[in-house]
Amino acid sequence: MRWFPVAAALLLAYAFPAYAQLDEDVSDAQLVQRYCVGMPIKQRQLPDGTEADCISDTHAIEVEKAKFSWDSIGQSLNYSLWTREISENPAAFKPWSEEIDKPRKAGIILVCTRPRDPSDPDDFCTLWYTRLFRIIEEYRLPVTIWDCNYPADAALSDCLMIDTPPAVAQKVE
Repeated sequence: MRWFPVAAALLLAYAFPAYAQLDEDVSDAQLVQRYCVGMPIKQRQLPDGTEADCISDTHAIEVEKAKFSWDSIGQSLNYSLWTREISENPAAFKPWSEEIDKPRKAGIILVCTRPRDPSDPDDFCTLWYTRLFRIIEEYRLPVTIWDCNYPADAALSDCLMIDTPPAVAQKVE
């Protein structure tokens, strides 16, 4: 029975190679390199010590694997907040204000590193994307989401982009 764990691991690796390898084989740096091409600022540390993966002319972006989607909401909103703080008080935030001169909207590049099966309602990445989108939609968070599939989408322009509306103030009666 000592051979069973080894045999089971080999069987899983050969039977499900995309699931057994891709999540761990694709680094965060590779995702940033692929999907932040052409953006003026990449992997920039902000005044609070966090690091925005990329900052475009319009968005402060977190690049995240699908299984860590919950993490991306707070990070992208934090990056967006800092772009506003920096642009509102440039003298207090040098040298950041020399690069970040205006507020940016929060953005999430959500990357599925596994092949997708659109016919499967329980598809791993679809479930994570749906959870993320439901939270953003429910709380009317001003976040743009790019839904990227690493095996299929070679650039950000290949990904599905959903731009959620800004939060709407509720009238209290």
